[in-house]
Amino acid sequence: MSRRAYLDDVYRLSDLGVRDVDGAIVAEGTTWEKVECAAHPEHFHSGRRIGPLHIEVRRDRSNDFVWTYAGDLLIRERVREALSDGRATGYELNPVIARTLNGRPVSFDLREVTVTGYAGFAPPESGVRLLYSCPACGHAIYSAPTDVSRLIVRSEWDGSDIFLVWPLPRFIFVTHRIVRLIKEAGFTGVSATPLAELSFEQGATLTPGPREHWRPLFAK
Repeated sequence: MSRRAYLDDVYRLSDLGVRDVDGAIVAEGTTWEKVECAAHPEHFHSGRRIGPLHIEVRRDRSNDFVWTYAGDLLIRERVREALSDGRATGYELNPVIARTLNGRPVSFDLREVTVTGYAGFAPPESGVRLLYSCPACGHAIYSAPTDVSRLIVRSEWDGSDIFLVWPLPRFIFVTHRIVRLIKEAGFTGVSATPLAELSFEQGATLTPGPREHWRPLFAK
């Protein structure tokens, strides 16, 4: 397969680019490990999340895909059924505690999508390079991609339909098969951007945190 054909088969899933009424807020009750750096106190940050995700939504109805403003992906039952029926690979589902802003439980069921598919490290040819790494706490800074055509190395991809590439754990990549499934079902609340159309601001950096904080992919 040519590089052009491969690029045409990979997309990034994301929200619709607007903070509409169907966006979700990470709510009280969600907890994370706290990471303190012995060498650099300014590196204090959150680590792995402990327990389920708690969210609040503005109304008791939602799109099929729901995104928190932090980038977490939640899906409704009919999306889960479609992924299961289509034998999609590269993800796990986790429970979510969802309520409206007035504290009432929502009437629909949501599950958080955890990506388990993997396409390895973005190669230096993509423009992604490690700029800084703290030996004490693992805080790292990477340069953002400058050539998305080289972001994903096909030989490093595990073949999953849903996957990520390091150090972009918040970027959910999918194959054309998943995009076709979404379009045919008419699912709402999601956009699919071809890999070739992704762009990053010049000089932008990435700070994903230590890899081991992104469970379950790097837990072992």
